[in-house]
Amino acid sequence: MRAKKVASVTKSVKMKKEFDSDQHLVWSAVSELLISFNVESYSKAVDDVYAVMEDKRYDYLHIFKYEDGQNGIIVFINDRVSGVEYISLKRAYKIYHSGFIASYALNSIFEAKREKNENGYRTIDEFISEFDKYQWEITKSVGLGDDIRFMNDNYVAAGLIYQGELIQMSILNNNEGGDKGLEHTF
Repeated sequence: MRAKKVASVTKSVKMKKEFDSDQHLVWSAVSELLISFNVESYSKAVDDVYAVMEDKRYDYLHIFKYEDGQNGIIVFINDRVSGVEYISLKRAYKIYHSGFIASYALNSIFEAKREKNENGYRTIDEFISEFDKYQWEITKSVGLGDDIRFMNDNYVAAGLIYQGELIQMSILNNNEGGDKGLEHTF
């Protein structure tokens, strides 16, 4: 869902120079998630899915604990880079860590119910070696700093640069999948 939203905003920035998301696309992704988890929700809220998977969410949070000084994660799901989260300020990252883990846990469980994603990088080295080839779009941010984005066949990214420093960056796998029924790992 996050990848779809970031991709939607990235297209809006590129085409209209506005930071708008396609809300129909976002609500469609939420509905797909609710259906996949057999969750009936009057409000159509993602939190209702989190409530159903609370025990698994706790397991992931227990396994992937915040480490002192940590300010980012690289997540693999099904042997592919699923996402990268970075926040330059360590105390700020600490606040968001459990939310990132919960989001990727949900994604991992969701992917286990779907076809396996065969697109994206298999190793950190492969990921890093391609980084300078991305076609970055830089736009004045709504607030301070500059918004930085890219989108290619496999990934979508959004971040913030302020006074020459990367403040925040999310890079998300933006693919739909391949062989159904294969084992998933997080």
